[in-house]
Amino acid sequence: MTKQVTPIRQAGNILQQNTQIETSAATGAATVDPAYRWVLLAEHCRQTGETPQMVHTRRKRGIWLDGRHTKLASKRRLYVNVEEYNKWVENSSCRPG
Repeated sequence: MTKQVTPIRQAGNILQQNTQIETSAATGAATVDPAYRWVLLAEHCRQTGETPQMVHTRRKRGIWLDGRHTKLASKRRLYVNVEEYNKWVENSSCRPG
């Protein structure tokens, strides 16, 4: 089942744009198809619960590649690719501590 979410407007600003929400018939869980490919680091951290330090560490260690997982734009603003982040999470293997 797919449900289209209408934009939410506040003082003329769009807070949410054309997000597809699909509900699994088996589990009833909702999955969100992101409307944006790149989001600012602060938004990524808010959505995922990760810290900026975690993102910067992955970049420094070469786990995340600039231009693929992250992008540094003008004024030194760091963006995270939502699609590549989701692929990375799905393909990450859990290693016992």
